[in-house]
Formats: sequence, C-alpha cells, structure tokens
Amino acid sequence: MDFYAKREGGIGYTGHRPDHDRELGTWLSFDLGRNYFGCLNALMSIADVEAGEKQREHFEGEGYDVEFAPDTVTVAHRYLDDRATAYDFAEAKDAIEALWRCIITVPGSPQAIRVHRPDLPEHLADLVLWETQWQRRHPYRGRIEGIPADGPA
Repeated sequence: MDFYAKREGGIGYTGHRPDHDRELGTWLSFDLGRNYFGCLNALMSIADVEAGEKQREHFEGEGYDVEFAPDTVTVAHRYLDDRATAYDFAEAKDAIEALWRCIITVPGSPQAIRVHRPDLPEHLADLVLWETQWQRRHPYRGRIEGIPADGPA
C-alpha cells in the first residue's frame, strides 16, 4: 500500500489489491490521515502486540475500530456493520509504517499557530507530547524515519 499527499489536502492511498485494501487504506488515509499523534498510537499498538507485551490492542478512531492481535489486524467500520476486514499482521504493520513515512514528508500549513514545541518539526513535537502523555519512550524510537533513537525531549 502506498500513501501520498493529495494536492487539495489530505492523504490518499493506492492499494495493490483494491478490494482487499479498501478498509485498511481508508482507515489509515481518512481516519488517521496526517494525524501524527494518532499514527504514533497505531505504531505503538503494532509494537506492543509484536513484542508480546499485549495479546490484543484496541484502537478507536472516528469512523473505525481496529483490533490488533499477534496474527491479524481487524479493521471495522463503526457505522457499517458489514465493513470489517482482517489483515495479516505484517501487512497492516507495513501499511501503518508507510503512512508514517508519508505524513512526515508533508509540509505543515505555514498559517498554523503551534503552541506545543513550535521549535520542533510538527511530527517531533507530537512525539514529545506523546511520550509525555504516555510517560514512556515510544517503542519505535530508532526503528523508523522521523522517530530518532535519541532526542528531542
């Protein structure tokens, strides 16, 4: 699954298997989109289940409920009962990581007024905020672009 910034704003995706990829791609591009904090939460869910720290992790979005388990990630539309799809864990992990890699390359709005850590790029400011809120080091530190092993704090 590939993600890209749309010219008119927002995040789009291209699925390699359109019917199969629909729920995962829609959850990631529309429900999470360019939300760094939400994407950091999804990455945490992946890392915690993968490490065996949790057997299941539930992620509640605006339009989707997502259940992370060691073998599968199930993406269920909150309002359409017939729209739930199970994905292989590795497939969902790759897609979430691809979304993160995409959104950290999208420039922020020059008109935006940021209160929390305006001295940092937005994704790093949200990383600091995430670690402050969860009172733990993000499990993806040093494992993916945009989440450095050390700093900022």
